[in-house]
Amino acid sequence: MYSSFTGLEIRKGNLLSIGHNKYGNPNIKFIFKENGLYLKITSFEKRKPIIVEVKRKVKSKKDKWTNFICLLLENQKFPYTIRLKLKNNKIYGYVSFEIREPKIKITKENGVIGIDINAKPFHLAIAEINKDGNLISYKRIKLGHLNNFSKK
Repeated sequence: MYSSFTGLEIRKGNLLSIGHNKYGNPNIKFIFKENGLYLKITSFEKRKPIIVEVKRKVKSKKDKWTNFICLLLENQKFPYTIRLKLKNNKIYGYVSFEIREPKIKITKENGVIGIDINAKPFHLAIAEINKDGNLISYKRIKLGHLNNFSKK
């Protein structure tokens, strides 16, 4: 076992480093080198960082690891939490982070559309208005045929 990971042994095989600000994680950072991705771990014992290769593959199309790597590659600063676990003389790492949704900004800069469902006659009304408030187009879609369907 790596002698530089004695901190893991002291903590019963667990090391948790919480990223709590917009600048990532202060104690454990991901770094890219020409031959792959690495973790740079601040070591208070030796006053020299420990650098460990990350061996992780994408498991599926919906794997959040892809999002995480993209954020790192874009050099975005975001908080992430890392847990290192010592198990059978191997070190496993777990990363948790929040995927930030973009802020939605609704403006009338390019105009607006209006949608209305009317009961009699049963139809959907759609109107397109330009940025000055003038009608550009409108459409009416009949929905009466939907009344014949059962709730099943």
